[in-house]
Amino acid sequence: MDYCNSIGREDTSTIEYAEFASRVEHIIDRLPPAQARVVRMSKLENLSNKEIAIRLGINEQSVKNHLSKGLKYVRYHISRMLIVISTVIMSWRL
Repeated sequence: MDYCNSIGREDTSTIEYAEFASRVEHIIDRLPPAQARVVRMSKLENLSNKEIAIRLGINEQSVKNHLSKGLKYVRYHISRMLIVISTVIMSWRL
């Protein structure tokens, strides 16, 4: 598939988003279980820290700690992934 010429097309954008979302899920899967659970509940289920704390039976500060550490890990790995993607795209233009 010629990705340089497909950017912006609806059919490939959906596929590209699905692949990106899958990769993010794999990154979250590598978190410790408590962090992964809290990140998913916060970012995918849109629950507040208080709601997460109640559902998991932990204090709100623990939720904040898990979320902070988990998101730091996720952001780091997404940024690394984007660096690789941009490097590949730049090599296509050469």
